[in-house]
Amino acid sequence: MDLRDEVEFLREENRQLKERLGLTPTELFYVEARSRLQLSPSLARALSALMVVPLIKKAALLEAISLNWESRELKGVDVAICKLRKALATHGIEVETVWGVGFRMVPEMQARARLLLDQQQEAA
Repeated sequence: MDLRDEVEFLREENRQLKERLGLTPTELFYVEARSRLQLSPSLARALSALMVVPLIKKAALLEAISLNWESRELKGVDVAICKLRKALATHGIEVETVWGVGFRMVPEMQARARLLLDQQQEAA
């Protein structure tokens, strides 16, 4: 088996394994974002929320990223966005602040993120 055949075999095996796991598209997104972009679970959830909602309020983003109900402060959203911006900047992807409202990723940035995750998935 040459290298190309082996890559195709592994891609198909990867696809079948994901299918057998029964992961939802959202769960697959988290898996890809975490593994391909080295994001923490909360940053993967933040990216997912920014990819779905054109403009997300800070409180709604807090709901999306926070699993620890005891330490839910809006300042945590600022920290998460700062870390997410740093992780995405190396790929030319930006998260915008809408002062007094929340955050957004313009469609071009969303498309870049999707393309990046799709390319990374194909390369795996």
